[in-house]
Amino acid sequence: MFKGDIMASVVEAAERLAEKVRGQCREAIVGAGALVEKEGGVLEDALGEADLALRDAWLLARRGLRVITLFREPESAMYDPVQGLREKAFMNVPVAAEEGTARRYCNGDEAQVVEGVRLMMESFTLGEGARLRAEVTAAKGTPRVVLSLTGAGRTPRALELDPDFTIQLDDFAQRWIGATTGGHLALSDDAVLLYLEGERPAPVDHLYRPDLAHGFTRAEYALRSWRAASGHYEPGYVDPVEVRGLYLRAVEEALQALDQPW
Repeated sequence: MFKGDIMASVVEAAERLAEKVRGQCREAIVGAGALVEKEGGVLEDALGEADLALRDAWLLARRGLRVITLFREPESAMYDPVQGLREKAFMNVPVAAEEGTARRYCNGDEAQVVEGVRLMMESFTLGEGARLRAEVTAAKGTPRVVLSLTGAGRTPRALELDPDFTIQLDDFAQRWIGATTGGHLALSDDAVLLYLEGERPAPVDHLYRPDLAHGFTRAEYALRSWRAASGHYEPGYVDPVEVRGLYLRAVEEALQALDQPW
């Protein structure tokens, strides 16, 4: 059964990530001084450096949001696993993705399923030239996600949510039961099977920190919005002062989200 004391570690990890985001945002504010018009009107170099600072902050916020999502109480509903995973998990990791032959909707927490699959995919060790093949299938039984290696590599032994926070497969398996209303995890030397339905009892321990959930959600959105906007900068079309203002607004909104989530 799920280890009760892991929730204390989850809370510590989430709070630590929130503080890391704050620190990175403060560094980004200091670095915003570089976002002034250079000689000849060239802003790209300074913008690139600034974008790297916000990228790091966004990645930290994204990690925090993943921790919150995986460990909160599941919110089950009917969802299409083929469409959901293809659009939200398989497209974000370099894999040879195939939808397979899933035949029906599943009952579960789609957000937790997506994050769980993405985390598992990212935790494979790939040897030179190896690839990861992903498939959602219901052939010959229960709907499931099959992640398999083609070439040298290793299936996950543990799952790293952050360099300072790693969970064991047994702990992940308990969260997967809750996310899928009973599905289980099976491993072999070259594949991981994540069943999307089942009858196993769900864990009773969940993370209840709505302040962190709201804070990470808003911070991630603010920082992601800047990353989308910065990619469309064209010299001569946007005033450097305006760019700096947009940059600072994204950082300040992220800080405010974590300090005042409501």
